[in-house]
Amino acid sequence: MIQMRNNGNGQTMLALGIVIYPGYNAPWDAKLVFNRYGDRYYLSEVWGVDGVGVHLTPCKEEKALQLAGVRLQETVIYARLR
Repeated sequence: MIQMRNNGNGQTMLALGIVIYPGYNAPWDAKLVFNRYGDRYYLSEVWGVDGVGVHLTPCKEEKALQLAGVRLQETVIYARLR
């Protein structure tokens, strides 16, 4: 389970997911992976620097886009730790 917080208004939400353990040769980068359908982005995976990730369950809206055959494009944002 992932907890997300909006720093602007302090609201939080929880998202269910499945823990992912990469192979031994996988790069251990902290990153967020989004599924993009047209101009809409849906958070798909969250990876920590420890190499463990969480694959989030798609929401109803994203599932409807998948069923409609809308083309998916993956977008990755890497985190840089200071």
